[in-house]
Parts: sequence; C-alpha cells; structure tokens
Amino acid sequence: MRKPSCASSSKRSAVPITVRIGLLPHQKAFFDSRAKEVLFSGAFGAGKTRALCYKVLQHAVHPGNFVGLCRKTYADLRASTLATLLESEPPLEPVLPPGTYLHRRQDRTISLRGGGAIYYFGFDRHQKLGSLNFGAVGIDEGIELEEEEYVMLLGRLRRKADPHRQIFTATNPAGPTHFLYRRFFEHDRPDRAVVQASSYAN
Repeated sequence: MRKPSCASSSKRSAVPITVRIGLLPHQKAFFDSRAKEVLFSGAFGAGKTRALCYKVLQHAVHPGNFVGLCRKTYADLRASTLATLLESEPPLEPVLPPGTYLHRRQDRTISLRGGGAIYYFGFDRHQKLGSLNFGAVGIDEGIELEEEEYVMLLGRLRRKADPHRQIFTATNPAGPTHFLYRRFFEHDRPDRAVVQASSYAN
C-alpha cells in the first residue's frame, strides 16, 4: 500500500518534519477524511490511538496551526495517548520522531519544527480552554466525554491556519443512548464521517 506522508519544512528550521507512515485501510480512511467531524469507532486493538496521533500530526505540521489533543482525564491522556505520540512501543516508533519538536511540559505544549503546535489536556485540567482557538482537535476515547464538552470543542475550531478544520474522535463503540452514536449513526450528514474497525483488522 502507498504510504501517506506528513511533511513540513521551513527556512528557519534546521530539522524539518518528514514522517512517512504505513497505515491499515481503516486507519487510512480515518487519516484521509476531510469531514468536519470524524468518528473512528473500533474495538480494543484496532489501532485507534495511533491513527488519532498521526491525524493530529497531519494538522499540526501547518505553520501557525494550534491543535488540541485530549481525553477525559489528564492522567489517562498521559498514560496512553501521549505515550503513543512521543514514546516508542516496540516494534513501533513514536509518532513524533525525536528531534522534530520542542516539548514544554509545564505548558503542555509540543511545538513542531517548521510547523504549528499541539496542546494536550484532560477535561479535569482545562482551565484555559475558553480562551483558546484550535485549527483541529483530536479526542481519544470520546465515549468518556459529555456532549457539552464535545460541543464546546467543536465551537473552538476557529484557527484559519488549518486548511481543513476538523474535530476527530477515536473510541470504543458507543451504545445507542450515547450522544456520539446519536450524532454519527442516527443523523446522516455530509460533514460527518464514520470509520469502523474490529480488533481483527489490526
């Protein structure tokens, strides 16, 4: 399969970002979607978090962009999502190659060389969100969020540096009473897309 790539370069950057990735078909469908709202629904082991991190990178390479990466709790974000983004998981390399970014842990911000920045947070530690504008937002385990939290993030998509402003969510399947199920499976709209995968697909 052709390997899609995320690339960004700048005359001011000594180490431009060039990442070449191999994606499974369901991961690639999620990565390639340009719908304003994208849901990746899959069972454990379907490669959802890794695909989510690559999609965050896809947006963050644009200079001037500001991309949100979140989960319900900050502790779970650090233990899972952020680890996939920044740490190796043999035989897999980290999504962000070492030397291509500056990590300001105190500010929870990752600035990409020649690109934009990623701001990561949990909804138990999100004091600054009301004043932030994002070009895109990635949500891990969206089933954990409340509907008002999701809608609030959707309303923060205001940064024009992003050519495809999106909110995208990776999660285990939601039941019919969950707002994500109602939003994506009961209402067919052209600005929303769903990708589904089983554990066997990875």
